[in-house]
Amino acid sequence: MALNHHGEPNHAYIYISENLAYSKNGDSPKAPIALQTTQAIFDQYPTAPACRTNEEGPKCADTMAVYRCQSVEDYLKSNPPTDKKLQELYQRQTQIDRCLEGHFMTGSPIAAATGKELIDVGKTLLKYVNSHKKDALTPQDKLLYELVGSSVYGITGFFENSEDEKPPKFLKQLQYYRNQMAGQFGG
Repeated sequence: MALNHHGEPNHAYIYISENLAYSKNGDSPKAPIALQTTQAIFDQYPTAPACRTNEEGPKCADTMAVYRCQSVEDYLKSNPPTDKKLQELYQRQTQIDRCLEGHFMTGSPIAAATGKELIDVGKTLLKYVNSHKKDALTPQDKLLYELVGSSVYGITGFFENSEDEKPPKFLKQLQYYRNQMAGQFGG
């Protein structure tokens, strides 16, 4: 994972070996997910070789960190979240993602209920963002916060940038919530 000088992730990839990775470089939905050299990733997201470690380097503005693979569900079983509202938002967003996956994979229409639920999750998350300090969250609650927020950003961006998709009716409301949360989730 590439981390910026604030320690925030700005790119993730699947590490296969020292010289090989599976990555999607760029924000465009049309950017391919491909097997590529780690050097190609380092060229796209510059990081000094001494800063490609899980240890903080003394003069590293940007770093690369490698993490052991573990599903979010497994992580949360051993590190239960404490914030019930975030748990609920995460569960709702996971269900939305499953519904949208069917649309993206098969071209099936998006159910009106899915769009309404997505808008409600965006609205509820915006209220949460405005009433809680991210830095005060436990690591597992911060993970849920980031996952739900990033999903709202990603879904909005997909519909904004898709040349193959007719924008759904709920896009304008989703854009509003995304724009109100600007800067919270890397958007």
